[in-house]
Amino acid sequence: MILQKNKKYFSLLFALFCLATACQDNSPTQQLLLEEDKLVDVICDLQIAEAMLDTEAMEVRDSIMKIYYPQILEKHHIQKADLDTTLTRLGRQPALSSRIFEKVQKKLKDLSK
Repeated sequence: MILQKNKKYFSLLFALFCLATACQDNSPTQQLLLEEDKLVDVICDLQIAEAMLDTEAMEVRDSIMKIYYPQILEKHHIQKADLDTTLTRLGRQPALSSRIFEKVQKKLKDLSK
């Protein structure tokens, strides 16, 4: 159920990362700041939070996400800047993006069982 509600957000997020750049950049300045497994966990939590708010009005959704987002970052012991940098760099690495989002999709599917 979570996966179904979350499908449009997942698809949009995935598309944005894939379209962010046209080529892969593996230079040291493009390495992810977060470990792959941790990133999968964080993205899953963000997607679940967004799915829970899917039926709420936009104003309510935005207000609640302002509460959830820092809690998710705290839960995973990461900084917003590190997540933002990691997601930006991930957008420049389509193969890695695909692999990570496949893991996210699998995890969300497993959680919904």
